[in-house]
Amino acid sequence: MIIRATLLLGAALGTCAAAHAETRAIEGHGFAKNRANQTIRFDMAVSQVDDAAAQGRIEFKWRNGAREVTVTCARPNGVRVGPREARTSGRAVMTVRANGNTVKTEGEVFVAAFDSADNAHRDRVRFRFVRDPFGSPEGDFFFEGEVVDGNIVVRKS
Repeated sequence: MIIRATLLLGAALGTCAAAHAETRAIEGHGFAKNRANQTIRFDMAVSQVDDAAAQGRIEFKWRNGAREVTVTCARPNGVRVGPREARTSGRAVMTVRANGNTVKTEGEVFVAAFDSADNAHRDRVRFRFVRDPFGSPEGDFFFEGEVVDGNIVVRKS
């Protein structure tokens, strides 16, 4: 009888825990433009359930003269969500293609996404690629801009 009651209690607690799992997510794709009129294409789909490993991918792409630059993060560290704002980071690779040459640089990317949740304001995205957090900022890149075509959705459920 005690074993049966313990099993039922364990099953009930397990069901309650599963029912209260928290999912945090950033989803978005489109184009963003900064104050210097530079445009980037972004594609983000990152989610995390409770303390499990985050799943998803982040990519930013832009042109700088003849150079095509892409920053890709295939394994984000996690997702932190606040009111209409989410942040994530992870190991990333910056790929620069120019004049038939390709140069890849490993580093870390830090992303903040802002979901305006209305039509009166634009969504915003900010990211920083850091080649060496303890070394020279040479090779680092920072972008902050408004979404001019596309959408960002921040969710917590």
